[in-house]
Amino acid sequence: MWTFGRTALITLLALAPAVADAQVRQRDPAATFDGADSNKDGQISRAEYLAARDSRFAQMDKDHNGVIERADFPRADRWPQLSDRLNAMIAEADADKDNKVTRAELAKAPAPIFDKADANHDGSVSKAELAALRAAHGG
Repeated sequence: MWTFGRTALITLLALAPAVADAQVRQRDPAATFDGADSNKDGQISRAEYLAARDSRFAQMDKDHNGVIERADFPRADRWPQLSDRLNAMIAEADADKDNKVTRAELAKAPAPIFDKADANHDGSVSKAELAALRAAHGG
C-alpha cells in the first residue's frame, strides 16, 4: 500500500509522528535521507535518526504549545489509514498517556521503523535497506 509505505519511509527519514502533514509526505525521500545522514557516510545510525527526529519537534508542534498532539495534524482525518498510523505513533511515544508527546517523551520513544529498516541489525540503515523497506510496503 503506497500510503503506508510513504508513511513508513517519511517516519524513518523525517522522523517522528508528523507524517500526517501533506507537506512532509511530499518531501523528497533522498534529500531527507541525506539530511539525516549528518556524518555523510551513506548510512543513518540510530543516533542520527534520533537526532533528526528530535530536530523536527518544533515543526511538528504546529501550535507551539510544547507538545505534539493530534490537533497538530487536522488534515490526517482525510486518510483513515494515515490517521490510524498517526494515532498509533503518538500513543507509542506518549509515556504518560495524556495523548500528547513532549520533547522528553519523543527522545525516549522507541524507534520501530528504524528497527524494521535495519535489516542486518548493525545499528544503521543504508540506502539499500531503506529501498527494501519501501519495496516491502509498496513504496
